[in-house]
Amino acid sequence: QIKGGVVDFGEEHSKEFGHSRYGREYEGLYPEWSAAKPIHVVGHSLGGNTLRVLQHLLSEKAFPLHDTSENWIVSITALNSPLNGSLTAYALGEKESDAPNVVGFSPGHVLGSIVHVFSFLNIRPLGFDVSLDQWNLSYKTASWLDGLKKTLLSISVHSALVESEDNAAFDASVHAMAKWNRRIGACHPHTYYISLVGTGQDANTVPTLPEGFAAAQWANWLGRMAQFGLRRSVLSAFLLLTNRRSYADLKASLPDMHWESWGGDSDGLCCTFAQSFPQVGLDSATPNCRLPSLSAEMRPGVWYVAEHGQDHMGIVPFPVSEAAQYAFFWSLFERLRGLPTPAAEERVGLDVSKGEWRAEGLSALVREVGSDQEASDADTELPGSP
Repeated sequence: QIKGGVVDFGEEHSKEFGHSRYGREYEGLYPEWSAAKPIHVVGHSLGGNTLRVLQHLLSEKAFPLHDTSENWIVSITALNSPLNGSLTAYALGEKESDAPNVVGFSPGHVLGSIVHVFSFLNIRPLGFDVSLDQWNLSYKTASWLDGLKKTLLSISVHSALVESEDNAAFDASVHAMAKWNRRIGACHPHTYYISLVGTGQDANTVPTLPEGFAAAQWANWLGRMAQFGLRRSVLSAFLLLTNRRSYADLKASLPDMHWESWGGDSDGLCCTFAQSFPQVGLDSATPNCRLPSLSAEMRPGVWYVAEHGQDHMGIVPFPVSEAAQYAFFWSLFERLRGLPTPAAEERVGLDVSKGEWRAEGLSALVREVGSDQEASDADTELPGSP
């Protein structure tokens, strides 16, 4: 989507998982993207994990028509991303000792069945596109009989889509991230890394009432209240499901995954440890540092960790207000724009001190109740951080 062209899942990969090799064609948002014109990338939730995999594929020159490298990316910012996996994947049905298989009629199994049915009927609820063209699930790409057969088998017996390592549910698991972290490593020495970790401490802040009496203002507020109710009810249910389990089988199947650090604050889907920086599956410690302010010195090759008080959906896709969301990303993008982008061999050891964006101001920006300067200077340590 960035460079443009036809999606190629690879011959070996597509044969292994049983789907078409080629996907959709995109014009490209930035066709001139290259090492000479690198970019900053920001990903929410699994988007942050996806960006790490993208950089890894660039470094391995996995795109045969392009001379790629990890230096096509200047910085990676992960917002509420399960960089160490999420226990919620197992709470929803992923088998703790036999992932990616799913417990029958679990919430994950039901959700997977719904995806199959919607894909078969070519339904996009609320315009949401699951982008599963390569699986040929729709009656428009397969015959009605074949599509119906796949759908019924996925519900009653086995789904090659849901119960495989080639889907987002598995990629959110600890099993998957331990495997990916081993393959990718902690970080590249010439790239800046930032994790924006949601603690959920400010997630129950209700959208502010309109000051005027305009119908449009009140309609907007009612919409925000509906979104607020939806995200809080869904994430509270996920958190309840997650916290009621002991994960004994998971801990037995994956020892030495820093299990003592899992727990504490959560954004509803991921605890702060899961979001902090890559740790599970790695033999050595990841270079990391708490980021009290984006105006502080930053060096490439280090994971910088900052907290905000919202839950997993409190900034994207259901912010308290559009103004709060705009302020959040504007301040972040302004800071990223201030990072230098010289040649890779010149990047190490640079002193970066531009910008005025403060990490402590994240929650204030989202709540719209204060400015960066008025935000708290509390310095709560993350598990695993120095």
